[in-house]
Amino acid sequence: MNLKSPSLFALLALACGRDKPISTNITMPDPSPLTIVLASGNGLQTRSLRVTGAYLLLEGCASGTGASLFLGDQANLAGMETSLMGGDWCSLTVALGETATLKAITHSGHWLQAPVGRTEIVLGSAAGVSVSGQAFILELGAPGWLDADGLGMTEASHRTLTTGEPELEQILLALREGTALYGDLDGNGVLGTNERAEVRAAFIPEPAEDTGRADTGQTDTGGPDTGTPGSGG
Repeated sequence: MNLKSPSLFALLALACGRDKPISTNITMPDPSPLTIVLASGNGLQTRSLRVTGAYLLLEGCASGTGASLFLGDQANLAGMETSLMGGDWCSLTVALGETATLKAITHSGHWLQAPVGRTEIVLGSAAGVSVSGQAFILELGAPGWLDADGLGMTEASHRTLTTGEPELEQILLALREGTALYGDLDGNGVLGTNERAEVRAAFIPEPAEDTGRADTGQTDTGGPDTGTPGSGG
């Protein structure tokens, strides 16, 4: 090797004088334990919610951020233990996948079966949900959401609902509007009375459509306002 080469000396000089690249360690929030449970019904006790292709979709409070969690095939969401990716999330969508079957049983031992596939449950939080190691519980439905009387299960035997039946629509509506994410204060995966006050994300109704006209409490006929008959001079 010719060490007297001017070009080689120049390269060595540049290499010795170059600053080392600065590396920055980015600390990511810890994932949090998540337990998924089914809310109890009124006269109907939930037993299972088996899904295929279900997933959780997290949307960040910062634009363009998000994450998804696959919940598996032929998985039972009742009592499932999984985890939420760490971060600040303002929206959580539970997509039940192509096929999902809910089963519940009456006190007399009669089974209710309802297909709830292709259902999306959207929860939101204006303040955002900060996930960093603390435990959470996702309760599907709300206590009493399956009502035996309303679903015609007081005298009937086993019943399987089909698409289009009003009872199925009743179940889906209660599922979408009753589901909520709670803080699991003691980390035992059981939603206690005090933890029900720890709502982190829930169903947010769409705002009423603004027609742009003030509500006077009277029907507008479109005619001129003549005032009250008999009034005036």
